[in-house]
Amino acid sequence: MPDIPSHWNLLENRVVWVSITAWFIAQFIKFVINLALTHRPDWRQFVSQGGMPSSHCSLVAGMTTSVGIISGLNSVLFGVCAVLSMIVIYDAAGVRRTVGIQSTILNRMLEELFKGNPLVRQRLKEFIGHSRWEVVAGIGLGVFIGWLGCLGL
Repeated sequence: MPDIPSHWNLLENRVVWVSITAWFIAQFIKFVINLALTHRPDWRQFVSQGGMPSSHCSLVAGMTTSVGIISGLNSVLFGVCAVLSMIVIYDAAGVRRTVGIQSTILNRMLEELFKGNPLVRQRLKEFIGHSRWEVVAGIGLGVFIGWLGCLGL
């Protein structure tokens, strides 16, 4: 098997590892919080959306922080990451949260309209977005993991 040039080796990409680690730690924290509240392990927490902290925000904050450290804050790559992060964070806190609130209202309306009808059992997912504190916690975690992954190790 031929040697892979170093610039093609994804396993050595620190930005990818930092980003995945930030996402995983956020999902693990959600699992632990849920375990503490319910006293039962819910393995779906590792792939669920919503909750404290935001894993989407953690991932993009870790990515942007590590790119800023590695490439510099004036690099084009950091600029692209920063803009992408703003879009993801806005979506997590704004658009997706609004969709979650609308889903709650629609579910209540359908329950009232079709009360007692066994054919109407499907509900819209209500908890989709994040509160501001969940977003801030996700960003803080991502920045910390990005800093630790690039400067602390």
